[in-house]
Amino acid sequence: MKILILILSVLSFWLMADAAHADPITAAIAAISQFIGSVGVIGKLVLTVAINVGLSLVEKALAKKDQPQQAGAKLEISMGDDHPMSFIMGSYATAGRRKYAGSWGEDGKTPNAYFTDVIEVGNLPNYAGERGLTSVWIDDQQVGVLWEEPHPDGRGFPVLQYRVKGKDYLWIKFLDGTQSSADAFLTAKFGSNPDRPWKPTMIGLGCQVVILTARYNTNLFSGIPAGLYQPHPVPLYDIRKDSSVGGNGTHRWDNPASWEPTSNPATMIYNLARGVYRGSEWVCGGQNIAAFCLPAANWMAAANACDAPVALGDGTSEPAFRAGYEVQCDQQPLDVISELLKGCNGRMAEVGGIFKVLISTPGGAVYSFSDDDIVVTEEQDFQPFPSLSDTYNAIEATYPEPTEKWATKDAPGRYNADLEAQDGNRRLPAQIQLPTVPFANQVQRVGLAMIQDYRRFRVHQVSLPPDAYPLEPNDVVSWTSVRNGYDEKKFLVVKVEPQPNFLIVVTLKEVDPADYDWHSGLQLPTATGWIGPITPPSQPMVGWTVEPATVKDAGGIDRRPAIKISCAA
Repeated sequence: MKILILILSVLSFWLMADAAHADPITAAIAAISQFIGSVGVIGKLVLTVAINVGLSLVEKALAKKDQPQQAGAKLEISMGDDHPMSFIMGSYATAGRRKYAGSWGEDGKTPNAYFTDVIEVGNLPNYAGERGLTSVWIDDQQVGVLWEEPHPDGRGFPVLQYRVKGKDYLWIKFLDGTQSSADAFLTAKFGSNPDRPWKPTMIGLGCQVVILTARYNTNLFSGIPAGLYQPHPVPLYDIRKDSSVGGNGTHRWDNPASWEPTSNPATMIYNLARGVYRGSEWVCGGQNIAAFCLPAANWMAAANACDAPVALGDGTSEPAFRAGYEVQCDQQPLDVISELLKGCNGRMAEVGGIFKVLISTPGGAVYSFSDDDIVVTEEQDFQPFPSLSDTYNAIEATYPEPTEKWATKDAPGRYNADLEAQDGNRRLPAQIQLPTVPFANQVQRVGLAMIQDYRRFRVHQVSLPPDAYPLEPNDVVSWTSVRNGYDEKKFLVVKVEPQPNFLIVVTLKEVDPADYDWHSGLQLPTATGWIGPITPPSQPMVGWTVEPATVKDAGGIDRRPAIKISCAA
């Protein structure tokens, strides 16, 4: 008991600590963890204490975080070594961090005609090889890389939009994080630089790196080319593909070489909860979280729910939920997890050190009761609706739009005249940020489910008999109540509190699985604007003629033969 009190005291201080306290407190927690000698206790305790249990998806989305969160993709390059490590999960882009820059070489009579920029875009390898970039933006246009035409000196591959009359002016090279020695091209160009040599130790172990080389051309570049890079997703462990735990496949938690790239948010959350590592080195997320703490059946079902196909307005389909995010390693892991949950209508709960997740639609009722089953000698609480200041009847969401250079974009607002009439003819929008969802149609599905779930206002707190003891958060119960007019009405269990007298106090929020139904008729059009260089259109020549003529002198005498060219406009 004394040990537990000591742990909680240190943990309380850790939860209040700012960045300056992080290292010593982390060391203290590690020391206590070693002292008590129990695997996973600290990791589970930190995760358990920090989990935020909210009632509605909108309330969860609007909940303020202790630390500022990035609103979308990082669009401007960073410089210096005072930035945290980061890595990209799923489909996302970043401007990266400049690690080196220098000029070299000649082009005709132009000295220092080439500029090379070395940009770190992630601190975990994606094992995708030299072609491991999904998309590239340079300045204000998305460009194509000519992957079949590598330059012989190792500077990389030419960029199509910067090839003029057969001459290339921009090349790109990608290191996927598996490099084991300093890049030969950088060593050749800058290894003997007297001021800032590229040293043999400059390998970038485990880091994804973009090497951008530009040839001087004032018509193409007004300054240093500004890039935005979307690398292939990092491989993650997918419990569904592990046959040793009931899945189907060769994935193994202790063998990262068996993992595969994914944009599945449930899979991302699972990996963050158990911890992200490079080899044996911890990078981010939980520590010492054992596999049994995340039950395989529950997490497999969650991942399958994310992959379920959803019909679109054009007759095609897409997975119900995908995600992408640049994880900053100084973020609290649960802040990252909450952002991912927000983007897939997810809820996560902890019961006795076991973590379960619910994606979107609640399941069937696992427990039924009536008014007669409620222990009336215990206190009850009922909240029929929130205050006006906490009432919403519309949803307005922002998200990163890949076709607009990953800038933050407004999704079509979701409004409902009937709800506005119920609220005194007032439009009360909830403004939601979805930085982990760079998919326009998914943003609409998430937003609609959020506002419909939120409008299920009724919240009860009642005491149930001991046979309700197995209930857990995110379970669904059925309640028949003459007093309230319920006929097998469904409620989501949001909180369970066992009492010393073996009664169970449960907090219930009304829920309707139909709130999560979607069909293509609900899809609203999303307009995207042009992003790219704007060039004036060519002006056509009208009435163009050619005819013989003469050049006269000052006296009007013909002196030379000529050709007269004219046009009407």
